[in-house]
Amino acid sequence: MARVNVKEIVTRVAKMLEAWRQGASETKFMNISQTDFQADYDEIETELQAIANDEAALKMRKVAVAAKAAALQKKSVKVREGVEGDPNYGSDSPLYAAMGFVIDSLRKSGLTRKKDKPNAI
Repeated sequence: MARVNVKEIVTRVAKMLEAWRQGASETKFMNISQTDFQADYDEIETELQAIANDEAALKMRKVAVAAKAAALQKKSVKVREGVEGDPNYGSDSPLYAAMGFVIDSLRKSGLTRKKDKPNAI
């Protein structure tokens, strides 16, 4: 299907309709009346408004989900800290590992001191 620039078409048709309304509102062109042409235009405008409303609602839902995710992130940090601080579990427990964290007994320091290799000539 060919790519259609809806915004460009709607803008052009609105201009055509206004000129037709002012210059020859009762005249049919190629057996198309101004009222039929207007009805087709109005149908598209109604759909475009519905799409705009749906997009606004979707944007609001995405913002709400992002806010809930941020709150969930804060709770997840508290749960992790709770597991770490619990004497029955701690940061070296199987539960801590099952939650996706690296347990203390497997943790490496992460500190590396990379030395420049001398250029071999």
